[in-house]
Amino acid sequence: MEEDRPMKKMAEAFKELCNRLNEFPEGEEARLELAAFANACSLVSPLIRCLGGAFLFADIDYVSKVKDLVEASKSVSVLPVMIDNDVRSDCVRTIRSNTRNLLRMKRTLDMMKILFEQIISSEYVLPLPAAVASCFMGNSLKDPALEAYSVFTSYHGFGIRKDVTAGMFDAIPTKAEMLNKLNEDGDFYYAYYYLINLSICLIESSIINYFPDSETSSRIQMQNFISSAAQVSEYIEQLLISRGLGSEW
Repeated sequence: MEEDRPMKKMAEAFKELCNRLNEFPEGEEARLELAAFANACSLVSPLIRCLGGAFLFADIDYVSKVKDLVEASKSVSVLPVMIDNDVRSDCVRTIRSNTRNLLRMKRTLDMMKILFEQIISSEYVLPLPAAVASCFMGNSLKDPALEAYSVFTSYHGFGIRKDVTAGMFDAIPTKAEMLNKLNEDGDFYYAYYYLINLSICLIESSIINYFPDSETSSRIQMQNFISSAAQVSEYIEQLLISRGLGSEW
């Protein structure tokens, strides 16, 4: 059912944010509604939880910040005004300030964007014998997750980095398991992956194709989110830079 497909809902929500941004003339600062932004961001949490215990830190922190922005949206209409209010109050870098929360949420969106980019980029070319082994072992998300986590490594202490990395080796799901949890082509993926892909492994000498020629909905939604999240992230970056705040803090 459509309402049970969080990846599709998330991708559509961020696409709508981009549509709103694109309504503003070039050169004019867009005034994205805070309520719409917070609502779209709330749809990311189910995907973070599907990554397992290694990303528990991200989900707990992210959810609390989304709730804070939802509350802020009751009194502030758009993102630029929210940031300007914090600048006037000299509380931009204060813990749980709206601007600080916005920056942390941006990093989580960047993390998910990189994760999907890595998943898509690793779908096609995989040389044997690794291709043959993958038919039986599952399609690991460990490497994509490690690359995605790089967004946070500069801001996390050694202890957190160690725990997250260890969790990726012990508890990270396979791609098929993640899609199954999200109701995004899970049943199809299992059937195709373990049956059709096995045949390909046996007859192909150098490459393996994890998806059929017609793109599956999960891959399409990942691509849609990548494009939309990149635009939203760049918008937030420019809001911060234009006010002399930067984003490396």
